[in-house]
Amino acid sequence: GRTIIFTACASPRDGFGDREGKGSCDLFESRFDEVTGVWSIGENLGKPNSSAWESQPTISSDGNFLVFARARHTRGAGSDLFGVRRGEDGEWGVPFSLPGEINTPYEEESPFLHPDGKSLYFSSNGHPGLGGLDMFVSRKGDDGLWGVPVNLGYPLNTYNNENSLLVEPDGDFAIFATDRLNTSGDLDLWRVNLPVSVKPISVGILSGVVVDAISSSPIDASVVLVNKLTGEILASVISKTKTTIKNGFILPLPEKGHYSFEVSRPGYMFKIEDVSISDSSNKDRFVEVRLEKIQPGTSLTMNDIRFETGSSEFEKGYQADLIKLASWLNDNPMTHVEIIGHTDNIGSAKENLELSISRANSVMQFLIQSSISESRLSYTGKGSSTPISSNDTEQSRAENRRVEIVVM
Repeated sequence: GRTIIFTACASPRDGFGDREGKGSCDLFESRFDEVTGVWSIGENLGKPNSSAWESQPTISSDGNFLVFARARHTRGAGSDLFGVRRGEDGEWGVPFSLPGEINTPYEEESPFLHPDGKSLYFSSNGHPGLGGLDMFVSRKGDDGLWGVPVNLGYPLNTYNNENSLLVEPDGDFAIFATDRLNTSGDLDLWRVNLPVSVKPISVGILSGVVVDAISSSPIDASVVLVNKLTGEILASVISKTKTTIKNGFILPLPEKGHYSFEVSRPGYMFKIEDVSISDSSNKDRFVEVRLEKIQPGTSLTMNDIRFETGSSEFEKGYQADLIKLASWLNDNPMTHVEIIGHTDNIGSAKENLELSISRANSVMQFLIQSSISESRLSYTGKGSSTPISSNDTEQSRAENRRVEIVVM
């Protein structure tokens, strides 16, 4: 809620006014200044714009993929839908016509990319329809291509024009514009229940606030939502302390699955929290994340660095926390840490001690291979001598099989 991407068009007399433009209508970005409470003058997005008409932007939940409409000169002159990605440097790349079945020789416009990241709604008169501009949905496949658009059907579409569809995160309701009969003006807004067949994947909301563990005061921090099974980054935001709305952060949360959100801030220990969604009844979550300042003796327990049974080899798919640890050490270059391995109580004390030391060494070697200086790292093991759970169940034993990071 602190960045707006919008369209501004050149006038015959003033051009783009106090903005720099490339011609016709361009896409601009404005950011909210936390100190002054004022939105900045829009900055031209650069590469996504041309001398043609660019308009109607919609952005992915992680803020790194933008879809917009582009025509040759003015709206309706054979407009197509284009996409563009934001690079790691924060700059937008070169736009491309959306791959797949979206665009036709006629008009495609008014895109809306749902927070599920896989459902793209738009209007077109180039696909089979009821007349005028109809509304469609296309699903993104695993190959990255957009599938054959599906007409939303009557009564959502008519022989008149329907466009500018916006769909709620849970997919139950939508709002669109239409010039159908019985409207009170040129275009009216209508609210509708979406048929099940054209609903997106239901998305909930993960909201929260990040606070200092000692003072309980809100602090700015980076929050990243990750799919635990695939390691895919689903969304990333900055949790803010100074807004005109509220403190904290908001992230889209898919309806079902296992996720983690990573919270970090320079000068603080980072934290990784798990969240699992099993059904639609508990998809909205609010969390308070308490971050500790980096100081000698501060420790961080990492349960999701998993190993093969009786081995110091990492399990496949469980290195995301290690990657985050390496990134955190890079962001805090003066920090030295000790890596302590722990085991459950299965096996002899001697075997567990040796295994815990070997696992801690594996973590250190991973960090060294990730460009962390060996001089900043040390390791040891405590076997099963310091459990944090009972060891009576598999779940409690899993909690004891952990790696602890202690600031030196």
